Amino acid sequence: MNMKIKITAFFLIAVITYFRPSCVFAQNIPLPDNDRRHFQNEVPQDKYLPNQYNNKKTTPAMRYTSSSITTVQVNVDSSGNNIVGDAANEPNIAIDPLNPNNMVIGWRQFDNVNSNFRQAGYGYTFDGGQTWTFPGKINAGVFRSDPVLDYDTAGNIYYNSLTTDGTNYFCKVFKSTDGGVLWDSGIDAHGGDKQWMTIDRTTGVGSGNIYASWTSYYSSCQPGFFTRFTKIDTAYEDCTIIDGYPYWGTLAVGNNEELYIAGNSDPNNDIEV
Repeated sequence: MNMKIKITAFFLIAVITYFRPSCVFAQNIPLPDNDRRHFQNEVPQDKYLPNQYNNKKTTPAMRYTSSSITTVQVNVDSSGNNIVGDAANEPNIAIDPLNPNNMVIGWRQFDNVNSNFRQAGYGYTFDGGQTWTFPGKINAGVFRSDPVLDYDTAGNIYYNSLTTDGTNYFCKVFKSTDGGVLWDSGIDAHGGDKQWMTIDRTTGVGSGNIYASWTSYYSSCQPGFFTRFTKIDTAYEDCTIIDGYPYWGTLAVGNNEELYIAGNSDPNNDIEV
């Protein structure tokens, strides 16, 4: 039996030609193992610059279709055109479990390619990614980076975003109840560089729990580098330590509510789970 499978992919255009490479692609630079754990570059460097064309100069947006793949640009203006002079990178996507046609992407938004000042950009779709709305930024004008998004079982979307005062690192988690159209003012979530977040979408007692962890060397609550938010909480819990001190890691919740945290671990840069 022949079966034709159509896969729709969503692509965030991120052309940043004027940046110093060490600023834009910080997390991809190869480093000696004994230096990698100390490496980070999430600090304000350039001043904020608005779009040099006031977001008015546009070109046709990226869109490509083949027999099996459709690629669509998401950081577009209200008419679906590419905005000349801005850029974005490090996208993270989340899909509504109640309505898979609703998706939200967060990214590091650069309003002007001549400045590496980044903000919490985002876009949303209600038609399975065929068209996207890019309203702007959460917390416009505030230095923000490392976007991480996830949904809960009720279809609420959460956006974890890192900021810094140049020395210390802090995270806020913003919530949207309408598919990414509007966001609240956010709640402090401790944090550090590089934070990751996951939400328990099982049906057990932990359903709805929000978990976050990050690298202990850049923690706002040392020596801890893990926190959670439960349905009965009004704030994120005090930070705790994870055995093995995994860093540059990620999290996942299993089918039986078990939480997995994996990352590099000293002294041999092994994977710690």
